[in-house]
Amino acid sequence: MTNDVALIVIVPITLLLNSPKKAYLIIIEAIAANGAALLPSSTPQNLYIFWQYNLTFQEFVASIFPFVLFIFLFSLLLVAMLHIEVVNDNEVVVKPPTRKAKEFLFLFLLVVSAVVKVVPLFLAFVVFFYALFRDPKSLQIDYYLLATFFLFFGIADNIGFFFQKDITHIHDIFWLSLILSQLISNVPASVVVANFTQQWQPLLWGVSVGGYGILWGSLANIIAYKFYIAKYKEPLFLLRFMALNFITLILGVGLWYIVRAG
Repeated sequence: MTNDVALIVIVPITLLLNSPKKAYLIIIEAIAANGAALLPSSTPQNLYIFWQYNLTFQEFVASIFPFVLFIFLFSLLLVAMLHIEVVNDNEVVVKPPTRKAKEFLFLFLLVVSAVVKVVPLFLAFVVFFYALFRDPKSLQIDYYLLATFFLFFGIADNIGFFFQKDITHIHDIFWLSLILSQLISNVPASVVVANFTQQWQPLLWGVSVGGYGILWGSLANIIAYKFYIAKYKEPLFLLRFMALNFITLILGVGLWYIVRAG
């Protein structure tokens, strides 16, 4: 369901938990979500790169696997080091799925089928009409977040004019992808850089590592941050969030050079 959607599901659940280190838990969830990039459909930038370069499933997964494995292990290490735990939590009563839940599941599978080209793309618009006529409350989304995302794409379109020729050196592509991700977020950065290189692997790694660092490096960061700050007005949360993210970014850069050296 992509890493962004996964956070939209998981972070509100996390906010209901009784944990003395809930803030760190949400930061780690964002770190894990940014690193959950194994499949072509795991992140928006993955999906774009996968189709843009006409890659096979096997070569895509093989390229990004070391990064995903590292982030997985690093996330578990953070949980252990920070002693993240849930205490005195009430038992959750699981209710059987309602009719609306089943309808949402069908619509979700319809969208996924359209994305992977199993069904025609226009069928995905069924979701919009369902929301419009049957569940108008579902249209009450964060339009500011959506507008921010489109703003990054507008900036990306203008940045593209600065590049006049193909970029061939893998480290140049990696660093350009990473730096642009820090400026305009990693999904628009992947669209910009893909127009100037045929080297998809450093691009994939650059936008994956570039999702860390600054808050807007990825939409996943913004989602996790906004959910938490809407409920808890902690001035230091942003500093903690970015500190752990920049540590992850530095480690990701080091991993890139280790993998390329190997």
